[in-house]
Amino acid sequence: MKKGWEIKKMGEVCYKGSSNVSQNQLTNDNGDFPIFGASGFIKNVSFYHNDKPYLSIVKDGSGVGRVTKMDAYTSAIGTLQYIFPKDGIDLNYLYYSLLTIDFKKYVAGAAIPHIYFKDYQNEPFLYVPLPEQHRIVSILNQCFAAIDNAKANAEQNLKNTRELFESYLQGVFENGKGWEVKRLKDIALVFGRGKSKHRPRNWEGLYGGDYPFIQTGEVRNANKYVLEYTQTYNDVGLPKLFKDEDELRKLWSNPQTRKILLEKLDEAGFPKSDLLTLQKLVDLEKSDLYDVLEYVFNGDYIAMTCEARAKAAEATIFAPLNDRQKEFISFVLNKYIEIGVDELEQEKLPFLLTNKYQSLEDAKEILGDAANISRLFIEFQEYLYMKKVA
Repeated sequence: MKKGWEIKKMGEVCYKGSSNVSQNQLTNDNGDFPIFGASGFIKNVSFYHNDKPYLSIVKDGSGVGRVTKMDAYTSAIGTLQYIFPKDGIDLNYLYYSLLTIDFKKYVAGAAIPHIYFKDYQNEPFLYVPLPEQHRIVSILNQCFAAIDNAKANAEQNLKNTRELFESYLQGVFENGKGWEVKRLKDIALVFGRGKSKHRPRNWEGLYGGDYPFIQTGEVRNANKYVLEYTQTYNDVGLPKLFKDEDELRKLWSNPQTRKILLEKLDEAGFPKSDLLTLQKLVDLEKSDLYDVLEYVFNGDYIAMTCEARAKAAEATIFAPLNDRQKEFISFVLNKYIEIGVDELEQEKLPFLLTNKYQSLEDAKEILGDAANISRLFIEFQEYLYMKKVA
């Protein structure tokens, strides 16, 4: 290592500061000094916490660990922490050093993740003399400026291509015979704005994540395409109904847990009626609603029709069954192919039995008592949605 260079701990080269301001306190406070939250600028207020440039780091919410350079005469609310360099440390050099830390390994809390300075203060920091810090920062600034310039050029080329395409498209659509102008609400299957069930809706903990939160004004001001947005939702704001594809499959493969999942989806703003509408829009009407959910939450998923799923699972389903059980389950699968997953609801079992055997008593004589029939009806569905099938 060069002379004058050494490895120090992050806590030796910077110190933290805290804000006790909440966003709700700012409603009636107005002034000239910007205050920020995890999502960025909130408003101008009558006070400031810091009269020199500093760094902020998100310590609560989905965006924990996001580091930002802040101007003098500004403040932040309590979900952010202030980071100040000690003597002999360049602010920009400290900023680039903090960007190298993997803060995920320090996150605590499931509902609202947070990080503590006491945990990451022991991260290594390459200390070099101040002139060398300035030289390194200058090189990094040039690199990032070149990256930003390349991105801007790419975006401009994309914009030029889009304008050329729209110009051509306009020429194609001019003077079409029998054509007429209609409003979007007259041709759309779903027309309306989304509604959040969270209260209060402006709670800071919902925002500052990876999911674009498109607001009415941004749609109104967009020139056909919403290319920019000012707000994002985090994982706290989105419903956590299942953690991955395997858990979704497990919940969906049992009629009882499937019913609960659909109820929770409805409470979270995804009613079954919307799923059925989406099923039509994405041309999955011959598929299971399970495939629609996979389409929404897993973009790489390849859907299959109800018929294909039933055929692929048939051998596995029938393997442990006797001939009478096979006959009944085959009947149920045909209804599933014809009508869909609704035929697999527990409430449909009595109707399926009377449809097949004329009466429940006749069904019991053939298939066994009610408990055995119910178990047969529930267990075969597990094989229907097995991973090797789906």
